[in-house]
Amino acid sequence: PEEVELIDRTLLQQCGMSWRKVARVVGTAMGALREHLPQVPDGYYAQRVASLVASGALESEGNLEFMRFSEVRLPQRPESAA
Repeated sequence: PEEVELIDRTLLQQCGMSWRKVARVVGTAMGALREHLPQVPDGYYAQRVASLVASGALESEGNLEFMRFSEVRLPQRPESAA
Protein backbone atom coordinates (compact mmCIF):
# COMPACT_ATOMS: atom_id res chain seq x y z
CA PRO A 1 0.00 0.00 0.00
CA GLU A 2 2.78 2.47 0.81
CA GLU A 3 4.55 1.66 -2.45
CA VAL A 4 1.34 2.13 -4.45
CA GLU A 5 0.77 5.49 -2.78
CA LEU A 6 4.36 6.50 -3.60
CA ILE A 7 3.90 5.50 -7.25
CA ASP A 8 0.59 7.37 -7.51
CA ARG A 9 2.03 10.49 -5.89
CA THR A 10 5.04 10.39 -8.21
CA LEU A 11 2.85 9.91 -11.28
CA LEU A 12 0.70 12.89 -10.29
CA GLN A 13 3.84 15.01 -9.82
CA GLN A 14 4.73 14.33 -13.46
CA CYS A 15 1.39 15.68 -14.68
CA GLY A 16 0.40 19.26 -15.28
CA MET A 17 -2.47 21.30 -16.64
CA SER A 18 -1.49 20.53 -20.25
CA TRP A 19 -1.71 17.12 -21.91
CA ARG A 20 1.29 14.81 -21.58
CA LYS A 21 1.84 11.41 -23.16
CA VAL A 22 1.30 8.59 -20.68
CA ALA A 23 4.61 7.08 -21.86
CA ARG A 24 6.41 10.26 -20.78
CA VAL A 25 4.64 10.40 -17.41
CA VAL A 26 5.39 6.72 -16.74
CA GLY A 27 9.02 6.97 -17.87
CA THR A 28 9.74 10.02 -15.77
CA ALA A 29 8.08 8.50 -12.70
CA MET A 30 10.03 5.26 -13.16
CA GLY A 31 13.25 7.24 -13.35
CA ALA A 32 12.40 9.10 -10.17
CA LEU A 33 11.66 5.85 -8.32
CA ARG A 34 14.42 3.72 -9.84
CA GLU A 35 16.34 3.44 -6.56
CA HIS A 36 13.29 2.77 -4.37
CA LEU A 37 11.31 0.42 -6.65
CA PRO A 38 13.68 -1.03 -9.26
CA GLN A 39 11.62 -4.16 -10.01
CA VAL A 40 8.30 -2.48 -10.85
CA PRO A 41 7.57 -2.76 -14.61
CA ASP A 42 6.25 0.06 -16.77
CA GLY A 43 2.97 -1.79 -17.28
CA TYR A 44 2.20 -1.49 -13.58
CA TYR A 45 2.82 2.27 -13.69
CA ALA A 46 0.46 2.46 -16.69
CA GLN A 47 -2.19 0.56 -14.71
CA ARG A 48 -1.81 3.08 -11.89
CA VAL A 49 -2.32 5.92 -14.39
CA ALA A 50 -5.56 4.26 -15.53
CA SER A 51 -6.61 3.92 -11.88
CA LEU A 52 -5.91 7.61 -11.26
CA VAL A 53 -8.05 8.46 -14.30
CA ALA A 54 -10.86 6.21 -13.03
CA SER A 55 -10.75 7.93 -9.62
CA GLY A 56 -10.91 11.40 -11.16
CA ALA A 57 -7.39 12.41 -10.11
CA LEU A 58 -6.42 12.69 -13.79
CA GLU A 59 -8.21 13.31 -17.09
CA SER A 60 -7.30 11.31 -20.18
CA GLU A 61 -7.53 11.33 -23.96
CA GLY A 62 -6.90 8.38 -26.23
CA ASN A 63 -6.63 4.71 -25.39
CA LEU A 64 -5.02 4.15 -22.00
CA GLU A 65 -4.14 0.60 -22.99
CA PHE A 66 -1.42 2.09 -25.19
CA MET A 67 0.93 4.51 -23.42
CA ARG A 68 2.08 6.13 -26.64
CA PHE A 69 -1.44 6.75 -27.86
CA SER A 70 -2.90 8.35 -24.76
CA GLU A 71 -2.39 11.52 -22.77
CA VAL A 72 -3.25 12.68 -19.28
CA ARG A 73 -3.45 15.92 -17.36
CA LEU A 74 -4.61 17.18 -14.01
CA PRO A 75 -8.36 17.88 -13.91
CA GLN A 76 -9.36 21.28 -15.23
CA ARG A 77 -11.30 23.34 -12.76
CA PRO A 78 -14.46 24.87 -14.21
CA GLU A 79 -14.31 28.64 -14.39
CA SER A 80 -16.49 30.24 -11.77
CA ALA A 81 -19.40 32.28 -13.05
CA ALA A 82 -18.88 36.01 -12.69
